[in-house]
Amino acid sequence: MEEMLYSPKDLAKIIIQNGMSIRESYEFIRRVWEKEKAYLEHTYQENQSKLILEVMKYCNILHDEEGFTQEARNISQYHNVLNEIDYRILDTFFKEIRLKICILGPQKYVKRKLRTVLSEYGYQRRSKRFNEYLKMCLYFYHIETYLRDRERCDIEEVGVDDMIIFRVIGE
Repeated sequence: MEEMLYSPKDLAKIIIQNGMSIRESYEFIRRVWEKEKAYLEHTYQENQSKLILEVMKYCNILHDEEGFTQEARNISQYHNVLNEIDYRILDTFFKEIRLKICILGPQKYVKRKLRTVLSEYGYQRRSKRFNEYLKMCLYFYHIETYLRDRERCDIEEVGVDDMIIFRVIGE
């Protein structure tokens, strides 16, 4: 479960993806530290300054997209060579959903097709292990899934082309 906690790199990715200014980034990190402290890696739960410095370091690293893209390709090739699938990369998706709903803005949900989620993270189909990991992430981050018309759904039974609405429980 430790790998499911927010890391400085996760927060930096969200800052970069949302095009935040330095002031907005600082405010975002401060709000995460205040409201989502339980989801931060343990190293950063007691030291806000350390968290800010690490997140900003990763923001600088991620601005070098070409280098980052090449590194991602190397990792992908490595996994293909080993014929081993690591589902932990999906954590980023659920971290982003939770932070978008709880910290970043007025939106109360995130909508995505399962096919989009699969392709964003380099997967083509679901396996039993993939579904189990999805459910574990939903449970850990307190996220519920719905279809249109606010009909609760089981992520295992949803078609890949169905639009899924992700909501944080209690938000």
